[in-house]
Amino acid sequence: MVVSSAAAYRAPADAIGYSTVKAAQIQMVRCLANDLAKDRIRVNCISPGFIATPYQDNKSPAFMKNLVENRIPLHKIGEVDEVAHLLLALAANGYVTGQSVVIDGGLNMSYR
Repeated sequence: MVVSSAAAYRAPADAIGYSTVKAAQIQMVRCLANDLAKDRIRVNCISPGFIATPYQDNKSPAFMKNLVENRIPLHKIGEVDEVAHLLLALAANGYVTGQSVVIDGGLNMSYR
């Protein structure tokens, strides 16, 4: 299992290196899954968006309020346990490989 980022699907300002590397991880997962399928080894990826971790502490309260109220359709920041549940579900499913699942409250589908 690889952890990428929802930023791999967007073009956030001032994050060219981060977003590029995260997008490359997703392609790496697809290639590894293809190469290792013959050995029945599955490779998947989760791509979290804004999750309640200390990493978010450097964001201003105004930024976070705008994000939750105007950009994330579910109007909430994700929780660590929600990411863990997704990871466990992917690990338990023996028929999923080469996939990246975005967990971001709908931010990537939103044009707000």
